[in-house]
Amino acid sequence: MAKPRVGRPPKGRDVEGRPVSTRSYPQLTARIRPDIKAEVELLSALEKRSQAEVIERAVEAYAKSLPAAARKTLEGLRALRQDAAR
Repeated sequence: MAKPRVGRPPKGRDVEGRPVSTRSYPQLTARIRPDIKAEVELLSALEKRSQAEVIERAVEAYAKSLPAAARKTLEGLRALRQDAAR
């Protein structure tokens, strides 16, 4: 018999901000320092957002903070990836 799931169901937001299930999202596993993990947990609780949303916002902010040349390279790589996916 399958174990019952505990906790809240996985939820996220689409690009328009509407709630969506995150079950179909790819999963990421990373090893991070304990203090960074604690910070993500604190930010998650403070903002009443999932840890995934906190990390998404951090990555978006990091990408926006890159120098113009690096942002341009990132946009080019993004375009290549989209072309390859078609």
